[in-house]
Formats: sequence, structure tokens, C-alpha cells
Amino acid sequence: MSIGFCGLGGMGSAITERLIAQGHHLNIWNRTPDRAAPLVALGATQAKTPAGIASTSDIVLTCLFDDAALNEVYAGPEGLLSGNCADTLFIDTSTVRADTLIALAEQARAKGAALLECPIAGPPPAARAGNLLGFTGGTGAEMARARPVLEAFCRKVLHMGALGTGNRMKLAVNLPLLVYFTALGEALSLVRDVPVDPRQIIELLGESPGGANVMKLMGPLIADAWIEGKDPGGFFSVSAVRKDVRLMLAAAERSGLSLPVTRSALDSYDEAVDAGWADRPFFTQALYRRGGAAQ
Repeated sequence: MSIGFCGLGGMGSAITERLIAQGHHLNIWNRTPDRAAPLVALGATQAKTPAGIASTSDIVLTCLFDDAALNEVYAGPEGLLSGNCADTLFIDTSTVRADTLIALAEQARAKGAALLECPIAGPPPAARAGNLLGFTGGTGAEMARARPVLEAFCRKVLHMGALGTGNRMKLAVNLPLLVYFTALGEALSLVRDVPVDPRQIIELLGESPGGANVMKLMGPLIADAWIEGKDPGGFFSVSAVRKDVRLMLAAAERSGLSLPVTRSALDSYDEAVDAGWADRPFFTQALYRRGGAAQ
């Protein structure tokens, strides 16, 4: 089985590394070709265009930032669907709008191919360890065909239903997480004048009844960023997760739902981006609310 991969950002590169480590040979492409060099050194083959990936791969995974990038890579002049892609299974791991996926799936079917969604939860280090969560949307047959590949980098893969349901589940998983870091920042603002070691404060908040499971990993990183001003690499940025919050609100609006807490969180993420925090790790949103807006 030949596997292709398009989109070698932090998460895409991590998944690709994991697949290579599991013994798979990959054909890879990225808009910025230099990003492929470390993976080529590990044994991957670099293609010049997405079309070249589709014509040489049985299964093609994509990991892209947003709907615009997804449309370009799939439906652009040299996109995945522009050449011979009959019998190819495309698996998109991006977090995007359901209607974008459904439209691309229709174009794929017209070419004799299929599209399965599998948005993923977890940071890039979890991908390298094969410890992501995957939420698939598509047919049972597509899921069965994709499962051996997905299980190479996911510890659990859940089939949610028809195309679009996987992204809905991913947004639901991320919603309390992203709201939490805004709430954590407000909590930190209340103790700005408490003369206790910041690491102890973070530890107490993480172990409290209101603490989130994510603090086992992120708590020490938040403390390091607070005390030393050092941001670790390999995590999604504030601007990247802000995109997900906007998708949550858009999905709710299409369903006639109101998400007032999430909308408030979006205002906070917008403020942080405007204040120059766009490229910082997403969990530093807590520090922005502590020392930025919440003065």
C-alpha cells in the first residue's frame, strides 16, 4: 500500500514521522518544499504537486490549516483531484467546515475516488507517539479501508457517522479545552498579588476540583512561560485555535444554537491576537488574560 501525505506543518510532519517509523513508505508534498527535507532524509519521496501524490498513492492523507488551503490542495489546477485519482482514498485530518468536505467528497466521487474525514485531537508529540484521538466521518467501507493507517498514529479511532460528523465531534472536544484556558487566565488574574510561587499556583489550580486533565501536560509549560518567558515549540498557536473557535460558532449558528460562553472566549482570543500573541502556544492564552487584558 502506497501512502501520500500533503501538508507538512507541525502536525502533518509529526504524523508523517510516525508513519515512516511504523514502516510505511510515504510520498509527500508541501506548499513550502523545504519543509519536506527532514522527512526525505527519513526515507519519504517528495512530489512536485498534489496531483503527483494522488497518481502514485493508494491512500492520501491531508493535514491543512483551513478551508481555503483544503480547497486549493484538492481542487486547485494541480490539486489532488486534477489528475488520475481513481480508486484513491483521501483522508483529511484537518479541522474545517462540514460543507467544504461534502463538496470535495462529491468531486472525488466524480473522479472515482472517495473522501473520509478524520480530524484529530492531541498535540504533535502525541502524533509521534501514536497517541492521538481520531473522529471519522464517512462510510463504513471507507473507515475499514482507512483504519490500519489511522491506527498507526491514533490510540483510538471512533467512527462518528456520515461525512461532517467527525468535525462536529472534534469541535465539541476542543470547545471546553479552549474555553478553559480563558477561564484559567481569569483565575490567575485574581491572584496576581498573592505572593506564592507561580509553579505552586499552577499546580494548585490544576489539582483543584475545577482543574482540567490537560493541566497534567500544560501546567508545567504554562509555569515555565510565566516565570522564564520561554515558549516551547511543537504546539498550535493562539491564532490557529482561534480558527477552531470560529468554526464552533459557525457550526452552532447553522444548527440554530447559541454558544454564549464560546463567543466570549472568541473575544478573548481576538484580543490576544491583536495584542501580538498570535504565534505563541495556545495555552499561553491563560497568561494573556492574567497579565494582558485582565489588569
